Amino acid sequence: MNLGDYEDSESLSRPVVLIRFDYGPGDADYIGYTSADRALEFDEKTYLPIALSHDNIRAGVELDRVDIKISLPNDCEAARLFSPMPPQGDVTVTVLQVQEGDTSLGYASALPQAYNLSFTGYVKSTQVSGRICEFTCETIAASLSRVGLRKNYQLGCSHVLYGEQCRAHMADFTYTGPALDVGTYSPLSAGSQDFVTIAKPAGRVAKDFLGGILMAPGPRGPEARTIIRASDEAPDSIRLVLNTTHPGLVPGAVVSASLGCPRTLESCQSIFNNAVNFGGFPWIPLENPIHSSFLS
Repeated sequence: MNLGDYEDSESLSRPVVLIRFDYGPGDADYIGYTSADRALEFDEKTYLPIALSHDNIRAGVELDRVDIKISLPNDCEAARLFSPMPPQGDVTVTVLQVQEGDTSLGYASALPQAYNLSFTGYVKSTQVSGRICEFTCETIAASLSRVGLRKNYQLGCSHVLYGEQCRAHMADFTYTGPALDVGTYSPLSAGSQDFVTIAKPAGRVAKDFLGGILMAPGPRGPEARTIIRASDEAPDSIRLVLNTTHPGLVPGAVVSASLGCPRTLESCQSIFNNAVNFGGFPWIPLENPIHSSFLS
């Protein structure tokens, strides 16, 4: 029987919704929910019962404008996945409409031959309101239609640090060791931010890590945070303040700190010995050759 046969049947029709969030490449890197009253197995994946709702899915010509909102309890695992920071990669969303079948006949799980793929895309944003976490999801077509980055005529380097155009090898400028101290830094103008103290690498100063990356173990594997402040704590240690909290920071945890880049030609050469790949235009004139005034 196909999906239409079940939906037309008054006795066998038991429509349920399956929603799957995939946050990693592994077979176990997913979170599955269903509107059914018990856990369901479908395509070798488990979907747990939960109170859920989503917008009506409308099919149109302009696929890049077909967005949906999914509402789940704010204490569910999917909501915690995006708190306090979203995962490093994209989180894909798959919404399936299935017919569970007549349980009195022994069909205890969703029938593979009776399903319809209603939506597939990415989580664009999340918003918590009261006890509800709302996921705004966009289609894959919408992500493909985004405008890419433009290269500007600017003094500073526009390359992604350690990226393909930068060509600096991240491993050569990454220092790994135990976290000597961790804590929370709470400035008045921002939310809570974690800090970690590490041993000072030989030949490096605190400011070399500004804009760098700190990797530490997380509940679902290594997680990265941006280093937004750095200061000397002692002659042999450095305190690194991160852009937000990190769930895996504990004293003694093995962390990796990578150097940041001030985006100038001088620092590109002195820190990374990589001036040949500098992506800026350092010889842009700063004075107007006609009026002899500084360019704004």
